[in-house]
Amino acid sequence: MRAQNARAPSMHRVITPVRPKLPPGGHSEREPPDPIPNSAVKLLSADDSVGPPHVKVGHCQASYPPTKPRSAKDRGFLFVADYDARVNGLRTRSTGFLETPVARRLLEELADGQVHSAEALAEAAQCEPDALSEALSLLHDAGLEINLEPSGQVQVPGGIDLLRSDRVLEACGPAVAHLNTLDVHTSLTSTNDVLMERARVGAESGTACLAEWQSAGRGRQRRVWVAPLAGSISMSLLWRFDRSPPPPSLPLVVGVAVASRLGEAGLEHLSLKWPNDLLWQRRKLGGILVEAGFGPRQTRFVVVGVGLNYRLQERLRAHIEQPVATLYAALAPRRRSRSEIAGQVLGALVGALRGVEDGRGREWLRDWARYDVTCGQRLRVLRPDHSEIVGTGAGVRDDGALLVDDGERRKVVIAGDVSVRVLE
Repeated sequence: MRAQNARAPSMHRVITPVRPKLPPGGHSEREPPDPIPNSAVKLLSADDSVGPPHVKVGHCQASYPPTKPRSAKDRGFLFVADYDARVNGLRTRSTGFLETPVARRLLEELADGQVHSAEALAEAAQCEPDALSEALSLLHDAGLEINLEPSGQVQVPGGIDLLRSDRVLEACGPAVAHLNTLDVHTSLTSTNDVLMERARVGAESGTACLAEWQSAGRGRQRRVWVAPLAGSISMSLLWRFDRSPPPPSLPLVVGVAVASRLGEAGLEHLSLKWPNDLLWQRRKLGGILVEAGFGPRQTRFVVVGVGLNYRLQERLRAHIEQPVATLYAALAPRRRSRSEIAGQVLGALVGALRGVEDGRGREWLRDWARYDVTCGQRLRVLRPDHSEIVGTGAGVRDDGALLVDDGERRKVVIAGDVSVRVLE
């Protein structure tokens, strides 16, 4: 069910494929990687990139098996979970296909945005010509816009901006010194889910994970995150806090760090909606998901997830319940590649987490007011018990709690499972 491309080693160690074992309960366990001496591995990866000496770099073709398949068919060149459930408004049967070398080869060929003949594509992807149409259909199901002419000509308008690990690390800047591992996946369930599981079994602080496509991307309260194939920036970073627990204001600190870094990249009119929404011109551009846990020997850790819309087709916008923005539109005409933006955001995350670890979290939190879209606005706060608070936003406390004046007194709102709406 899994296929894996060659991985680019660091000059010291190599990350090798980890094959999932499914015990009777269906939960996956991870076997430790087999050590491979550097002398036995060429310095090549799926994206022809090599990381800095201390950063272990991998371009992973597969990560996890499809979720809850009812049946599966071996079609010779792919393994497809053939079921009808929809995730992110897209057919989840694409998941199994995206975890194959054939999918990656097709993406690489179509990335240039040029017109390709079906015969040439089939040869480059190393699949049977008769299977190509279904393969392209599966890429379309995952959100890729594909033009397929009756004559057999195939094109992805505008090309595909695939993530490149070397460019991500280059854009990360000095923060790369504090990274341990960078994995770029073609397909997985959720970058946060992957790192939460790895953290519990001892993955090191500074482990980063990016994905071209998530089959189960999510935000707070497990809301679905709509992210088409190669159309978003989906990333997570594992960070361990050995000296003190992470503060409850961490999601806000991360939000300020990301907004500040995107502002430096030329993005204007950014704002933040408590506790974790990043807005551009009052439309949702991205979100932040911070999850905490305990690893071996009860060490504290957090996994910080960031999702940013890069490009969204109209057929996908119909699945989103609020106005949305994309980096592709917001950064025009000064567009930057997904890899460059991902690296800059990753650098911002490292900077924020190091600052919090060193006790400088309040310094970051002071800048929240610069971006706060709720302060001075009429708000409706919906609680899990269906009660609500209606009042005027009055900023945030040092611990990150939202303050709301309801006309009688100032109320304190803790993030938890509440939902905040700005009233027009």
